[in-house]
Amino acid sequence: MKKLNLAIFFLFVFTIQSFAATDTLRVMNWNLLNFAGTDTSRVQYYRTVISNANPDIFICQEISGPAANGVLYNQVFQSFAPGVYDTVVFNMGPDTGNLLFYKKSKAKFISNTPIRTALRDISEFKMYMPFIQDTVRFFSCHLKASSGSANEILRGKEVDTLRYYTNQLPLNKFFILAGDFNIYSANEAAYQKLLAVTTGEGQFFDPIPNMTGNWNGVAAYAFYHTQSPRVRSFGGGATGGMDDRFDMLLHSKAISNAGSKFFFSYSTTKYFTYGNDGNHFNDSINKQPNTAAPVDVVNGIHYASDHCPVIAKYVLTGTSGIIAAGNEIPSGFSLSQNFPNPFNPVTTIGFGLPVSAYVTLKVYDLTGREVLSPVNEQKPAGNFAVTIDASALPSGTYIYRFTAGNYTAMKKMILLK
Repeated sequence: MKKLNLAIFFLFVFTIQSFAATDTLRVMNWNLLNFAGTDTSRVQYYRTVISNANPDIFICQEISGPAANGVLYNQVFQSFAPGVYDTVVFNMGPDTGNLLFYKKSKAKFISNTPIRTALRDISEFKMYMPFIQDTVRFFSCHLKASSGSANEILRGKEVDTLRYYTNQLPLNKFFILAGDFNIYSANEAAYQKLLAVTTGEGQFFDPIPNMTGNWNGVAAYAFYHTQSPRVRSFGGGATGGMDDRFDMLLHSKAISNAGSKFFFSYSTTKYFTYGNDGNHFNDSINKQPNTAAPVDVVNGIHYASDHCPVIAKYVLTGTSGIIAAGNEIPSGFSLSQNFPNPFNPVTTIGFGLPVSAYVTLKVYDLTGREVLSPVNEQKPAGNFAVTIDASALPSGTYIYRFTAGNYTAMKKMILLK
């Protein structure tokens, strides 16, 4: 672990000005069909589909081996967008696991916590969103497969475990449940339990209104079906054409509230099954014509998995930046005092660059141990703000050190929990 030689330094208050703005968070979920990372023959299809979708957050299920994380990161995300994405710590549960990839400009990884059920783990990916200066939880599930009352009961029990967890969360929290639910009908117990209003605000909201009755094999719901994009068997997975709505993105009450800084309002352009134009009921997704996506994308979906991806677009409202008062391009290098200070657990640090420079911003405890490294990249001239989430750190005094070219500055900040 890196250490810093502490020095005597002076503290001063940096005048800042913040302004409200909006941004969009594009979240994509996809069951990748038993991907271990040892057989890379389908990676080309993952890359085609994901690069065309260009998600900010990508969540996936049926990860069947620890090698999958590195293969997907290096051969998919790094291949089409070098340096743009990062991945999370992977926890391999019983049967298969879950993964999340994210654009570093949109989010920061905090933790991956497995929620143990009697069957597969449900993953809680806790992410910090600098734009809204808040935490968002992304849950990923793969509920018990197959029809029949016994399997419906098992799916209901898995949901009971998740709802026990979400019911304990404080009010007004942002969370999204992504996954392969294997639910056939709005009448099924698991779906009803997800939406049920109980203690607190642990319930989930279906972004598509009026999804009543049976979804399975009903032509009227063809636009919302996510399985199966193929009519013949190859490489495992289900066949039979598009006739099931198994894959969904559900969200918390806070995300449903108009005026929320993390908000969703339904339309068919804001929530959709990627590659499904609604005209492939009981057919393969790549049968032409398909007006929903390019030919190479629908072919990629067809050959990559027995599920189609689901995409949702959320509106974020927050503080887009911090500007040194009256000075858009500074005349010299500068580092601001974090604000607020003391803080709990989020604070913002501003810095100014008169010219383009390679910038590092590191946080150390009083023993000189490096505990955070929020910036390590080339930046153009201008004023910048970095939001730091110290929720994983204990209360105490910390030093942050800023380096740009030959310029170095240090300041103190206090975390009070």
